[in-house]
Amino acid sequence: MYEYSIYDVATGRIKTSGQCSRQMDVAGQSIDIGCALLEEQHDQAEIYIVAGVATPRSKLCPQTEISIAADGSDNFTIANVPVATRFFVNGQWHDVDDGQIVFTTMVAGRFDLIVDPPFPHQFQTVTVTANAV
Repeated sequence: MYEYSIYDVATGRIKTSGQCSRQMDVAGQSIDIGCALLEEQHDQAEIYIVAGVATPRSKLCPQTEISIAADGSDNFTIANVPVATRFFVNGQWHDVDDGQIVFTTMVAGRFDLIVDPPFPHQFQTVTVTANAV
């Protein structure tokens, strides 16, 4: 099998990727203006292409699970959050306008914090467990 990824040269965003049974089928893929073909298959949620090289898309938070005390003062913070990031928690979307996401609660439980940053950062979910004190 021959693998490929078609990506936007200006941004590195992978538009499509897949496999073909013959190399000439890879070369025959339709490529839009401003796009290029890389003969490797990559997951567009995790990878983008920089100068023809597959590069991991960064996550704003390296952890996927965090524990805090449900005391209203202990918190979980993600710093250096880029403009245009938004996050979802407790049924609402919030825009980040100060460069950080800070979560605190007085209610014990598990909270899924969905972080939706601009490209090329990765969309991710962080589960915060707030423990009763």
